[in-house]
Amino acid sequence: MTNSQDIFKLLQGWDTFRELSDTILMDIARLSEVTTFLPGDIVVTQGGKVDSLYILAEGNLLVLVDGQAVNSVNQAGDLIGEIAWFTGNPASATVKAISQSTAVRLIFNRMQSLSDSAKSAIDNSMQIHLPHIFIKRLIQTNDKAKQVEATFEKLRATEEKLRLANEDLGYQLQSKMAAYRTAASQALSIINKGLDNKINYQSYFCNEYISFDSFKNYRSELQEINVQLSALLEPIVKAEQKISSHYEVVTSGLNPKILGALKSVTSSLNIELSTSDLRCHDCTRGIVIIGDDCTFDEISALANTGYPMLFFTLGHHSSPLQGQINHFISSSTENRNNLIKTITVAINKLLFNANWGLDKYLSWGSPVYEIPISSSDARTHKIMESISHFKSMGIRSSILDRIQLVLEELLMNAIFDAPTDESGNHYYNHLARQQLVTLPENKPIKIHLSSDGLIAGLSVIDMFGSLTPEIILKYLDGVRKGQDLSQENKGGAGKGLYMIVANSDLTVFNITPNRQTEVICLFDLNKKPVDPEDEKNIILNFHFYYG
Repeated sequence: MTNSQDIFKLLQGWDTFRELSDTILMDIARLSEVTTFLPGDIVVTQGGKVDSLYILAEGNLLVLVDGQAVNSVNQAGDLIGEIAWFTGNPASATVKAISQSTAVRLIFNRMQSLSDSAKSAIDNSMQIHLPHIFIKRLIQTNDKAKQVEATFEKLRATEEKLRLANEDLGYQLQSKMAAYRTAASQALSIINKGLDNKINYQSYFCNEYISFDSFKNYRSELQEINVQLSALLEPIVKAEQKISSHYEVVTSGLNPKILGALKSVTSSLNIELSTSDLRCHDCTRGIVIIGDDCTFDEISALANTGYPMLFFTLGHHSSPLQGQINHFISSSTENRNNLIKTITVAINKLLFNANWGLDKYLSWGSPVYEIPISSSDARTHKIMESISHFKSMGIRSSILDRIQLVLEELLMNAIFDAPTDESGNHYYNHLARQQLVTLPENKPIKIHLSSDGLIAGLSVIDMFGSLTPEIILKYLDGVRKGQDLSQENKGGAGKGLYMIVANSDLTVFNITPNRQTEVICLFDLNKKPVDPEDEKNIILNFHFYYG
């Protein structure tokens, strides 16, 4: 679904555009484009500029206000950005993809090239249908509120029935136990006297039972209510289902500080923490976290769990495990809060498959600003736009200098080194860095920027996924040891990779092989700066998640 004819057919089928003439629809289609959002991608950001109207073709989007989910967009033809179409106001909510979603994008600036009559016809059609859209949303909200209120009222009534039934049950149990004790005493008296037992004890006792039929009815009502509540409060239920004692974290060879922080995290998440020789056999899913003191025999045994394996080291980048483990954390243990946050994010990534996104490393609800780039000649302009964005937040110049250096290296790698064919052959990394490179239309680079006042973060995403753990570890360790690696096929690394990690307080590599690479760089706004040239004082804090 990439050409104008496909977009034209979609527009014809949507109520908002159905009354427009085919000529106007085709003009709109030629100026529009189809955009695909992966899970976690931001469509619009609350408070941010809206430059396009999006019409959902398929998928599921979540609407958040101040970080809280308030609605969903999941019907073909649903609009995002319709208010900005008329007013130009910033977005009143953040819209984020929760499944792979496709939308037709009407870019406001492009639509200005339409004739005045066409623009007027579009405005009239939008004005006719907007009230219907708002009324529909209001009805949905009111209906949902009424359903929740009615369901909770029914729950309270059923709980009262259950309370009264329990009181009655207690009375019945006391009466029957007294009857049983009397019958047992009589039977024992008969036996002790040596008389023939003429009593059919089985019949006697089987007639003394308590009927629970009424409680079955109450149980059915409660089950029905639980189903209704699950449907109405699905996001909360799903979140609670993740935090389950059926998950476990298996450890071996960890530093005591890391193990202590891990105990705090797993306890708060209600996740079993076990060792290689004392496993939780009731658990069905989990991860393995190993440290510098883990032996190869233990690794082989833990590999049989089938769980994802994470190597957590204290800066020993040249580990003998290099090439065998796809998930790696090199981190300092000086700051316990940072260590706990690192472990929490790692567990969410590996246990719940929540791999992507800059937002995971910042405070909840921090807005993310996106800048697309598709050619090397736009690099300088995009870097200046990014610096200007951070500068407007009051970030000091020493950190802005580091951000500029890091972003320059990230974009050089994403443009020249990352693009590869299906066999892994690089398209552009043999070219001089001054030569013009234009990326394929369907594989643009995305820059994401955000800050929560404590941390400034940026990420660069390419759509090739050619970076590997071997390259990352090899070049970080090699450059630090002073090895000459300039003649090797770096495939997305080199000394620039070391400069990225050394100038960031934390660097995270999220890689889906042959599909996508996301490099996240975080900057502590309150940390005392360290001179990158003073290598002895630098601890390279970086994570990578591969696969």
